[in-house]
Amino acid sequence: MSGVYSGLQARIKEISPLAVYIPCAAHSLNLVVSCAAECCPEAASFFLLLQHIHTFFSASTSCWTILQSKLNSGVSVKRPSETHSSGRHDACCSLNVNWTEIISDLQVIQNDKSQKATVKCEATGILRSLQCLETAVMTSFWSAILKSFNSANKFLQRVDIDIGTVIKL
Repeated sequence: MSGVYSGLQARIKEISPLAVYIPCAAHSLNLVVSCAAECCPEAASFFLLLQHIHTFFSASTSCWTILQSKLNSGVSVKRPSETHSSGRHDACCSLNVNWTEIISDLQVIQNDKSQKATVKCEATGILRSLQCLETAVMTSFWSAILKSFNSANKFLQRVDIDIGTVIKL
């Protein structure tokens, strides 16, 4: 939309040459979070693990039922969004809040004789990843970072915000 040659910016300049194009600050912030999450292999691996956890539990009604029976305050596992920092924030905070319950549920699934071998194997793989110190550090680190980004992002989307406040944020 903001293209200098054929996007919205160019069309506005045709009508009013003195108009100054200002990109959406909330969108720019989302791009910063997305790039930060993808530029570091450890961060990319961490967000891939969040995606894997969500996919694992949501793909099976029996696994989803096991998970939902123990979660804290009704906060379910979330799918991290590749483009929206709020989706990454929700997924990371969900893991942070439900850390012990998710590990416990994976252990239940891993030892459940009624589960297919592939499901048990996948639960074991996710469990190994969650039991690494790096994963715990990444969960804590990204929860704190994304909390700040998420609150700034919500503030940037207010209808009464002015450019001075955007610059300060």
